Amino acid sequence: MKKFLIGCCLVLACAGIALAITTVTATVTWTNPTTGAAATSIRVERNTNGGVFAQVGATLAATATTFTDTAQPVGSTYCYRVIEANAFGDAPPSNQACVAALAPAGATNAVVTFTAQ
Repeated sequence: MKKFLIGCCLVLACAGIALAITTVTATVTWTNPTTGAAATSIRVERNTNGGVFAQVGATLAATATTFTDTAQPVGSTYCYRVIEANAFGDAPPSNQACVAALAPAGATNAVVTFTAQ
């Protein structure tokens, strides 16, 4: 005699799943120079969609090597640069690290972390 399972133990697929990216967290990392005059502070600057760079967040200690920028809206391109300073002024800005924070079509409620180096 054959035994058949009729609907009692079948697992059905989920339906209606959705994802949206609503904010972006950008983590910027860098390496401090090992030669030249010692820095006393570091600031991180950001521009949005190619606009003017402006400082984001507080001025950091000269030993800092990372900065996290949170809750940026999706749908823009963010570029970051790092500037070291001491009593004699600012060093030239670092190169830029950019990320285009674009959400997939139909996505909802997620946070994406980008790391730029």
